[in-house]
Amino acid sequence: MATTTMKDADHVRFISVDNLIHSIENLYFACVTVIIICLTSSLPFSKLCVGIIYINQCPAQTQIPAWLIVSGCRSLISIISIFFIIIYVNTMDHCCKKTPPAFVGLGISFLIIVSFLFHFIWSIVGVVWSSAKKSMIQHEDPNEMTTYCHSTPYAFQTGIALFHLIIIIMSLIIGGIYTCCRRSSKSSYAIDKATYVIKQLE
Repeated sequence: MATTTMKDADHVRFISVDNLIHSIENLYFACVTVIIICLTSSLPFSKLCVGIIYINQCPAQTQIPAWLIVSGCRSLISIISIFFIIIYVNTMDHCCKKTPPAFVGLGISFLIIVSFLFHFIWSIVGVVWSSAKKSMIQHEDPNEMTTYCHSTPYAFQTGIALFHLIIIIMSLIIGGIYTCCRRSSKSSYAIDKATYVIKQLE
């Protein structure tokens, strides 16, 4: 009859505890990810719902509901893509103990840049569309098809487009400042190092 030594028993117990810890970490990661997705997807769902509900209630500016629908779809696709990227990277790290291949990083970077550029351009388009006929838009008489637009999609689209544009511009400014400061600190470090080497040679 096979007997289990104390060393084997400790090894089995260690593996069991380790697996339990990994399971708890994965569960915590999954819960946090789901909560973040629910919070971040609330705005895209709102844009999508408002655009679909009021799609025929803005005849004076039919682009406004369309803008909301496209913007909502883009945001949801971005969130879902980020979710799968996080799952993939986490799986590679915890299960395979490998870093993702280089082409995966390049592909992710490319998608992020394309999504950012589209988001920036689409926000500008939204601001232009909402302000193009602002002086002639009215929200009271739906029979006046050439000037009527329901106040809900019009105000919602205007606010969201401006909000997106402000956030993007602030991100660009902060990113530029951070990049400049980082380059400045690297330059200072290089100069100090060169000065130290010269003094050592003297």
